[in-house]
Amino acid sequence: MSLRRIGLRLFFPVFLLCASVNLLAQVSAAGETGAVGSVDTGPHLSLIPVLETALSGELRWRSDWPFNLPPDSFLIQKDQGKPLLISLSNGTETYNFRRDAAGRIREYPYFLEGSCLQVQIDYAPSGEIARISISGGSASSGGGPGNMAESLDVEFPSGAISSGSGAPAVRAVMGGAVFFIFFQKTGVSLSETWYNEGGNLLAYYRAALLRNVNPQPDGETWRISSLQAWTAEGLSTEEYYFDSEGNISEIRSLRGRYSALYRGERPVYWDMPESGRFFLQWDGQDALVRLSAVAPEQAADKGVAEYRYEYERDDEGNWVSRQDIEMIGSLGVFVPRPGRTWTRNISATEE
Repeated sequence: MSLRRIGLRLFFPVFLLCASVNLLAQVSAAGETGAVGSVDTGPHLSLIPVLETALSGELRWRSDWPFNLPPDSFLIQKDQGKPLLISLSNGTETYNFRRDAAGRIREYPYFLEGSCLQVQIDYAPSGEIARISISGGSASSGGGPGNMAESLDVEFPSGAISSGSGAPAVRAVMGGAVFFIFFQKTGVSLSETWYNEGGNLLAYYRAALLRNVNPQPDGETWRISSLQAWTAEGLSTEEYYFDSEGNISEIRSLRGRYSALYRGERPVYWDMPESGRFFLQWDGQDALVRLSAVAPEQAADKGVAEYRYEYERDDEGNWVSRQDIEMIGSLGVFVPRPGRTWTRNISATEE
């Protein structure tokens, strides 16, 4: 092991405690504004939610996903097992959800603050996560939050996400800049602290964890119940609430309150701060056939009061093409107008 690597392993655990205390002190001194003084800026992205999805082996729809993305985008008929690829496209954007033959997630779209990031995951022979690469995803997504116009590549040494002290540093590279990340895990929390190559503190994230929330047999059982972020922009908190089947029923953050009621894995009521409240109607094959505004007169003022959907299905009953029909309020009546067409490729083999 090189002297430089030995120095980093000895320096950062000590610096982590001092710098985290210093950051929390800056947050406290900032008062209600939450400004964090002269803390350096860096990637404004916590890896904890990315790890939650990767370790669980499931990609769940959330009520803060983009409004025009089908809630059943990555759901298939229950008796078919888990396909290795679901690729969703509308002609402009493409979202890939991919597993390997062992059922582990290898690629998936990550929706954050109105943007889409594409996450790719590699695993070590031991089964631990070895590498995560995050790119800006679809061109129309705005390039992702913060500084995510560049791809972020994160390398995880063995034991980087383990309980107790002494976890090795995680190395991340973005646009030629090098960062170091330390994770500290307990039975009820997981923290994530970012530094630049010079040892300057960039951000601190802390997630409160719930265990045994609809646990997956072959994956981790923890789910995030709240995520706090201390960055140069200040302190922010996002809270999550779950129903009895493990669906995220409510999300509260600075962006507002997102909520949903479910039948199984499929939402039947959807409340969003920017779009309003909608009922979702599903057919006997669990495909979405109608999304209706709770207050259609208010929705009509925004252009669309209702969406209806027409499908083509494969031999197993999964939809492979979906045509959106927009019901537009005009002169006191609702007029249908063709919207986006979505297509899905569902594959049982690795590609």
